[in-house]
Amino acid sequence: MVLLCELFPHIRYFLAAILQRPAITGNMLSFFSQAAIFFIVLFCLAYVRIYRATSYLGGCPRVGRPGVLGYIIEALRFTLDSESVILEGKASFSNKPFVIPTLVDYISAPF
Repeated sequence: MVLLCELFPHIRYFLAAILQRPAITGNMLSFFSQAAIFFIVLFCLAYVRIYRATSYLGGCPRVGRPGVLGYIIEALRFTLDSESVILEGKASFSNKPFVIPTLVDYISAPF
């Protein structure tokens, strides 16, 4: 810590400003702090919901990249151009069952 303060003197002033502030209680939070906390919690809940949706799909392979980010990208791609996603799935999995992620849930194919 001391080494960092010696290398970057502005960190010392920043830490001093933080340590001299009074403790924030629940009633003293500003509107922007409450909004930031709300959106962080909302983001975490959405991430957990999408992660749970990607972790078990009944043993069927999913179209798109693995992971949460791949799920979101493929759901947006399906929303904008569903025909190409369906054709990609049929070409990749040769008419075997597969899953297509959507913004609300996922759907199983072939249709």
